[in-house]
Formats: sequence, C-alpha cells, structure tokens
Amino acid sequence: MENISKEITETVNKLAALIQADPRYGALMEAQKAYTEDAQIAKLLTEYNVQQAALAQACKGEEDAQLAESIRRRLGELYSQVVEHPVYLAYKEASDAYHAFYQAVSQELELALNGGQSGCTHDCSTCSGCH
Repeated sequence: MENISKEITETVNKLAALIQADPRYGALMEAQKAYTEDAQIAKLLTEYNVQQAALAQACKGEEDAQLAESIRRRLGELYSQVVEHPVYLAYKEASDAYHAFYQAVSQELELALNGGQSGCTHDCSTCSGCH
C-alpha cells in the first residue's frame, strides 16, 4: 500500500466515525446481526445449500429430469421463504438505505476531488445528475 500521510489517515478515520455515527449505519449493523443470528433463516439457508449440492449431483451424468425439477422447485420455495422473511426484509431495507447514504457520501467526495460544487442544486443542468 502506498504511503498515506498522517493527516489523510486521521481525516479518513474522522469520516469513518461520522459515517458510523449515522443512524443508517447503526440500523444496518443491527439488522445484519438479527439476520445472521436468526435460527429459522439459518435453517432455510442450510437446506438451500444442501439442495443446491443435490441438484449439482443430479445433473451429473444421466440427469433424472423429475428429480432435478423437484429439487429446483424446492430451491424456489426456500428462496421465497428467505426473501419474504421479515428479518430478511428488515435487513434488505436497512442495507438499501445505508448503501444509498454511502453512495451519496462517495459522490460528495468525488465532487470535492474534482472541484465540483458540493450539495445538490436540484437543477440537473448544473452537474452530471445525482445518479
């Protein structure tokens, strides 16, 4: 890694602390912990992985089309159960909110590095737009 000045390192650490102090970061950490510690989701993901391995095995050599289809159907059911689970939905919502926040911080840094105006004027003709 290139040498970075002490001043830059300290400033980055201050920025990281500000980001971590934002409620979106805290919400993401809480939601992620709930997701990784949820026993029902863990059970579903374990079965999902077992079914994936079974599908790979079923597709080796002479494929049993009925067995493979049954496994694919079960994989779809497991996937739906995970992505519709309230703990997963809370995690996804918190993750989306944090990543939108982090993207905004990154855009501000990029604007500052390139000498652009900081902040949004709500007139997209003054910049390259928000997205």
